[in-house]
Amino acid sequence: MKKRENLINTIYLNKYKILRLLGTGGMNSTVYLAENINFNEDDNHLEKFKYVALKFIKRTLDTTQDNWTKILDEKVTIGRLMDNPYIVELELCFPSSSTSDSIVFSMEYVDGPSLKSLIRSRGSLSIVEALSIFKKIILGVDYMHDRERAIIHRDLKPENILLSKDLLDVKISDFGVSSVVQNIDENDYNILSNEADVFGTIPYICPDVITLDRKKPKVTKQFDFHALGIIFYEMIVGEKPLEIENEMDPTVITYFKEYDITPLKKINPRFLNQIENMFLRLTASKENDIIYRYDDCLEIIADIEKIERVISGIDKEEELLVKPSDRNYQLVSTFKLNNKETFFKSLNKNIIFWCIFSTVAIFFLLLIISLAVYF
Repeated sequence: MKKRENLINTIYLNKYKILRLLGTGGMNSTVYLAENINFNEDDNHLEKFKYVALKFIKRTLDTTQDNWTKILDEKVTIGRLMDNPYIVELELCFPSSSTSDSIVFSMEYVDGPSLKSLIRSRGSLSIVEALSIFKKIILGVDYMHDRERAIIHRDLKPENILLSKDLLDVKISDFGVSSVVQNIDENDYNILSNEADVFGTIPYICPDVITLDRKKPKVTKQFDFHALGIIFYEMIVGEKPLEIENEMDPTVITYFKEYDITPLKKINPRFLNQIENMFLRLTASKENDIIYRYDDCLEIIADIEKIERVISGIDKEEELLVKPSDRNYQLVSTFKLNNKETFFKSLNKNIIFWCIFSTVAIFFLLLIISLAVYF
């Protein structure tokens, strides 16, 4: 594979003209936008897309065998998820040899932002828009889960949710660390993919991966449900739900076994109890809360529709599943700060503080001008 800076405007495999860099990711991957110069609209049996995302992955000295095996598994995983409107489609994969030290995926190109980029640009999304996007994500996850050989994504996060330019199409991408599990139930359980390491992105990893006896955890749908809860919270609030100083710190994974989020109505009075209850059910990890967990995606869809009915005035707001008085908060005071950097960061986000500060500053400025004119 050529060096990244030399790929732009080159022709790869005599068919893909590489147009620009789309981004870089984990597992030493680089993604480019490319045009299939051989594409024929009248004959798209094998090659569906004129424009594709070319994902180059190069094995390096620090790539473990476990990680590389996971990468090689990705083409098989995506191949099982063809023709679903909520999942990025794989067109081709080369080379196919398991002995190669590089691999390239030709995938469906999605022409809009990632969910992460959308949240960054907006700050947060309206409840209605967030629910619309979230429902489509859940439908994609349901397609992954609802099969004899269920696919647990294990790295759901805003970066891996792609949107069309008009924000109407939603696509789940990046199955590089997914688990393939046959017959998920208490009696018949078999993991078909490589599971030697803990995979995922720390702030989204389900606490279930940490077991007291240090045995490999049972891979369940909850691994994805937990991440979905964090994603939805980020959509409507604009930040992750708990205070995290270092997102690379593995102890972050245990937070939901210990702490509860600040009641959502304290953040925004318009946040319905149904929304908070859905978040609790998605992320429930404390011993007393696990009973509230979802069994499948259809239950999540049902709760989304409940929220939509309350917004429409059809149904009434329900009670919270867990009262605020029964919760254990990470910070005793919402203004508890750990260091000066956090202090100034907090002030920078406090609109009321800056409004008061600006008003007082203007008052004293006018007072000084008045006194100067008078004397």
